[in-house]
Amino acid sequence: MTVNHGTVPPPIPKSEAAPNTLGFLLNSGWILAGNVFSSASQWLILVVLARLGNAEQLGQFALAFAIATPISLFFNMGLAAAVTTETRDEFHFRDYLWTRIFSCGLTLPLLAGIGFATTLGPDSIALLLSAGLWRAMDSVAELYWARFIRFERMHLTTAAKLSRSLTSLAAFTISFHATSSVALAIFAGAVARFASLLLVDVRKSNALPQSRDTRTDFSRVLSVVRATYPLGFTQMLNALAFEPPLYILAATAGEGPAGRYAAIAYLGLVTTQFTFPLGQASQPLLARLLANRRMKEANTEILRTLTMVAVIGLAGILLAHFAGQSILAAVYGDSYDDLTGVLVIIMAAAMMMGLVGNLGRVITAAREYKIQVPIAATTLISCFTVGMLVIPTHGLYGTAWVVLLINFLALGLRAVALTRILRNDPRP
Repeated sequence: MTVNHGTVPPPIPKSEAAPNTLGFLLNSGWILAGNVFSSASQWLILVVLARLGNAEQLGQFALAFAIATPISLFFNMGLAAAVTTETRDEFHFRDYLWTRIFSCGLTLPLLAGIGFATTLGPDSIALLLSAGLWRAMDSVAELYWARFIRFERMHLTTAAKLSRSLTSLAAFTISFHATSSVALAIFAGAVARFASLLLVDVRKSNALPQSRDTRTDFSRVLSVVRATYPLGFTQMLNALAFEPPLYILAATAGEGPAGRYAAIAYLGLVTTQFTFPLGQASQPLLARLLANRRMKEANTEILRTLTMVAVIGLAGILLAHFAGQSILAAVYGDSYDDLTGVLVIIMAAAMMMGLVGNLGRVITAAREYKIQVPIAATTLISCFTVGMLVIPTHGLYGTAWVVLLINFLALGLRAVALTRILRNDPRP
C-alpha cells in the first residue's frame, strides 16, 4: 500500500542513506517543539478545569475523550503513518484526505448511538459529540502533518500545532469561564481547531508540490481502506489498551479519583511528547532503509532512537522522585502533593510507553501492518484482566502499577515481532 503526495521524493542514494545525527536532531527538535505546544495546551486545559471547575468535571473531560479517541483512531485507519512511510507511488494525497473526511463523518453518529444505547443523559451525549468533533478536527490535521513530515518540512508541522494549540486553548478557556459547561468548552475548542486547520494547515500544504492528476473516486477511497484497515484496528486497540484502568477506577472509586489520576497521568504523557518525535523524525528515512534491506544502517537508526528515549525517560523518573511533591502542589494544588508515588510510577510507565511507541513506528516503517493487530489485542485483554484484579482494591496506586506492567508486556511483544521482521520473518 502506497501513497502519492503529488511529487514523491526519490529513494535516498546509498551515500546519503547513513543516519545523519545533526539532521535527525534538527527534525526531532521541530517535531518536539510542535508536540510541546500541543502538550502544554492540553495540560493547561486540565489546569483550567482543575482551577475553575472541580475533580468531577476533570473526570467528565477525561472519560469523554477516553471513549471518543479509540473510535476516532479506528476510523483514522493509520493513514498518517501510511503517508509518512511511503516509498513508492500508488495513491494521491487527496485520496487519503477524502478517506479521512468520510471516516470522520462516521464517528459522530456512532458516538451518538453509543450515548443512546447506554442510556446516557442529554448532557453526556453532548459531551461525547463535542469530544468526537474535537478529535475529528485533529484527525484531518494529522494527515496534513504527515505530509509535511514526508517532505521533511517539520517546521510547518510546528507552525500548525502552535496555531491549533493557542486558538483552541483560548476558545476552551473563554467558553468554560463563561458557561461552566465542559461540553460547550470542548465544542468551542473544536471550532477553533477547524479555523486553524483551514488558515494554516491547508494553506501550507497547498504550497507543496501538487499532483497533476485531480481524479478522486469512491473506488480509490475503498482501495485506501482495504490497504490500511489493519492500522486502524491497531491504533484503536492501542488506545483502548491503556484506557481500562481509568474506566475501572471511575466505576469503583468515582469520577473524583478518576479525575485526579487523569491529571497526574497527563504529566507522564508530557514525557512522551519528548520521546515520540524521535521516532517520527527517523521514520521516513527508516522506511526507505528497510525497503532497500539496508539493515545495518536501519539497526543503527533504531538503536540510536531507543537509547535517546530511555535517557529522556530516566530523567523524567528522577525528576518525579526528587521534585514530584513540589510539582504536583504547584500545578494542581496542595490536595495532590500526597500522590508523589503515583507520579513516579506513571513516569516509569511513560518511559516504557515511549519505547513501545517507537518500536511500533519501526514496525510500521517496515510496512508490516497485520502483525500489529494481535499484539494490540493481547495488550488490551491483559490490561483489562489485570486492572479488574488490582484496581478495585488498590485505587490510584493500583491503576498506575497496572499501566506500568502492561507497558512492559507491550514492549516485549513488539520486540519479539520486530526481531522476526528484521530477520525477514514477519509472522506474529
